[in-house]
Amino acid sequence: MRFVLNRIFKNIPILNSFYKAFLNYIDKKYYDKNCKNYRIIPLGLYCMPRIITTLNRLKPSKKYGEKTCPFDLAFFRDADYNIKLIDTHFKSLFDDIFFYKEINAWTNNEGTIVFMHEAGLSLEELKAKYKKRIDNFYEYLNDKTRKIFFLIANQTPITNEQIEKLNTVINKYRDKKDYSIIVINQSKEKLQKTSENIYILDYTQDSLFEEFNKQGNWVLELKKQKLKSAKEFYKKLTNQLEEIIT
Repeated sequence: MRFVLNRIFKNIPILNSFYKAFLNYIDKKYYDKNCKNYRIIPLGLYCMPRIITTLNRLKPSKKYGEKTCPFDLAFFRDADYNIKLIDTHFKSLFDDIFFYKEINAWTNNEGTIVFMHEAGLSLEELKAKYKKRIDNFYEYLNDKTRKIFFLIANQTPITNEQIEKLNTVINKYRDKKDYSIIVINQSKEKLQKTSENIYILDYTQDSLFEEFNKQGNWVLELKKQKLKSAKEFYKKLTNQLEEIIT
């Protein structure tokens, strides 16, 4: 609905300014009331966790004061490496980083990290930007006033052992009762629940995402929700996340 209204009011400048101000007011009230006791931190492996939780308003957007963390808006494809980054304060994040013209993005030799939205930045600017995101990550990680939900979405397989290893690393910073790990498993290999604070959302047999992502525009399709498959995927995943988080 908002997507449609945004397009309508966009062409009427006077009404658009009032409409945006009204949305900002009600959204801030909503987030202040509903998101004050928890925080969602994406942990890769791509940007689905950030996108879906912002769209369904489980997570405030940057506009409402939410700080961006390292895994929010980039590809971090190797679960073991991501765990190592968290455990070592992202010490090796920029090892072997170079600009790959064929994909117009910064990446590393293994292709396990791809910064898709920073093509216009120099390497030093990229490092400065991600230093802030790393600082944000540990600020949130060490904030004991809210429960944290760490959210992962994987299209390539990860293992129960990797999830437990991640659980162990996070447990160095927080008691397990103060956080949960939610895995949106979109690979073809099933996972098992191995700890009370781990939730596995099984999408191994789900074909909806592939249906609305045929052109590679899954973000736009989730925003518009014109396709039945996008609507059903959004509703199913949102309901599951709300049941765990709220």
